Amino acid sequence: MKKIAILAAALLAGAGSVCAKDPSVADFLEQLNTDSRIQNYLGGAGTAWFWSNLELKRRGLPPFFCQPKNLAINQQNYIQMLQDFVKHHPNDLAESYVAWPDLLLQSLVEAFPCPGAKP
Repeated sequence: MKKIAILAAALLAGAGSVCAKDPSVADFLEQLNTDSRIQNYLGGAGTAWFWSNLELKRRGLPPFFCQPKNLAINQQNYIQMLQDFVKHHPNDLAESYVAWPDLLLQSLVEAFPCPGAKP
């Protein structure tokens, strides 16, 4: 368990060093399609959420999201999910600062809600 938590923290911390200052929503979305550093940042955050979710399930706790068992999500899927989430929630996002790992988690929760979860 501690190894997974340390791995997840390291992934998010390492990804954060790529983007010392988080870009605005518009800047981030523009760079998302062309900058491999930002794509890797988002992919690392997605991987961390995936492992964190598995650890919650292993402990018998409710997961953050309920990804179908037969569906593998890759970096391109995370990018598309985040882009779709931003398009569907333009008024919910501050233009000056967004915590991208958190925004990705929100998009995963919305895309893969768990049965009985409150919206």
